[in-house]
Amino acid sequence: MKRYVRHSVILLLGIMISALHAQDDLTFQVNMSIKSDEGVFNPGAGDIVVVRGEFNGWAGNAEQLFDANADKIYDGTFNIATGTSPQYYKFVIVNSNGDIWEGDPDREVILTGSPQVLPVVWFDNDSTFGFPPFGSILFQLNMEAATAVGLFDGSANDSIFVYGSFNNWGPNDNNFLLQQIFGEPFGYELNAGVIAEVGSLVQYKYYLNRNDSAFEGWEEPPTMGGGNRIVTYQGTNTQVEPMRWFMDIPNEGVISSGSVTVHLSVDMTPALSLSDPFDPAVDHVYFSGEDQFMGWTQGWDPQRGVQEDLEYSDVDGDLIYDLTLTLNSPTYYALVYRVCFGETPAAVTCEGGGFDFGKSRSRYIWDSNSGSIPTEITFATDVYTENPPLVVETHPHAGIVGLDEQSPQDEQSPAAFTLHQNYPNPFNPKTTIEFETAQSGRVKLTVYNVLGQQIKTLSDGQLNPGSYRVTWDGTNDNGAAVSSGIYFLRMSADSFLQHRRMLLMK
Repeated sequence: MKRYVRHSVILLLGIMISALHAQDDLTFQVNMSIKSDEGVFNPGAGDIVVVRGEFNGWAGNAEQLFDANADKIYDGTFNIATGTSPQYYKFVIVNSNGDIWEGDPDREVILTGSPQVLPVVWFDNDSTFGFPPFGSILFQLNMEAATAVGLFDGSANDSIFVYGSFNNWGPNDNNFLLQQIFGEPFGYELNAGVIAEVGSLVQYKYYLNRNDSAFEGWEEPPTMGGGNRIVTYQGTNTQVEPMRWFMDIPNEGVISSGSVTVHLSVDMTPALSLSDPFDPAVDHVYFSGEDQFMGWTQGWDPQRGVQEDLEYSDVDGDLIYDLTLTLNSPTYYALVYRVCFGETPAAVTCEGGGFDFGKSRSRYIWDSNSGSIPTEITFATDVYTENPPLVVETHPHAGIVGLDEQSPQDEQSPAAFTLHQNYPNPFNPKTTIEFETAQSGRVKLTVYNVLGQQIKTLSDGQLNPGSYRVTWDGTNDNGAAVSSGIYFLRMSADSFLQHRRMLLMK
């Protein structure tokens, strides 16, 4: 009898261990036919497709998918050993030129405790062949101000490229090298072929490649808060983007002599309630320059990122931290930056981030009364804001840099403030919220429970007119998951106030 019991226990443990191992077996499937037809994915040339996510640190090619029956649907089964749920992941094309990632948002899967065969999806959710129709966009760029501050020297073979969602963000592809416009010493252009759905928003940026080792990299246009530029694709061969200025800096924005003293301040109170909170007793507050070209003109080290020598201070202990910095000429009048905190510059938490509008703060050193660049300026106090969009000031020369056609989410500013119903609703584990602002000003988006207690601040900052989108993942300001139930979404802006009801079901 004892032997029977012992064998039964061992057998039961074996079944439990086997089930525990099997519960995380996921079969991923992705249809690569469109990317193959478009020439983006070429397995004959050695291209492979892999899945990367939280379970493998978003890196490596170990989780490679294969097409065993040559139907262009690639699959693979892998054990996800982390046990956390949901799991976030993306498919990635790996070739000799680098990695091609799917766009946002991340894919996700809920672990069920059993093996799962996930549905077949299209790579990047692209189920439409890119051509026909096939069109192009004429990109145009003025490099005069960039030349004036020493960033660019066309005669020394410095190069400027345009990369974006239409060409998998390059870089180092000479097919997207801008050429000098005949008769215009500072004008550059490229008529770029575009594979995209007609009416879709094409995101792009300009990429500067120096002929020396001083620096190279992506622009961080202050008009977009460092985010990607946006153009609506028409699907024709006659589409022309208005002439832009590199970094959206016109000649009027060049600081050609002397220096400018800049006074910044930030209210760190909201950072006290983060999931990894700010601790005034041990944490320092740093200025992070997000524009490497400004960093180069100022000799910052690193050119982009947290500046150890630019630390905010709070003399009176009111959690309002102050910083005075000096910008030396030649440089330009746009500051693109974030606020970060941590015990050391090497281990910090920063506000904002991502790739979209308002991922960084943007301010302009400009006196609208005198119509000139001042020698000293004090900006309004920033409020530490965990999630984008951050404050993006209106460009003082919007007409010059061609901003009439460019806005954060849409090409026309909304006529009124609007808070849309979240979707999906009911939801689990996350929901998307869209809203519109009709004029510049502070906009706050918060979540309350049925007792009227504030649960989560989704957005709180200065916004330009435009359409915006945020996501709530069902957590409170401390990062803890909230319980199932009814929650109220509140949007406030000046005299505008609107509520929506949301239902979280687990």
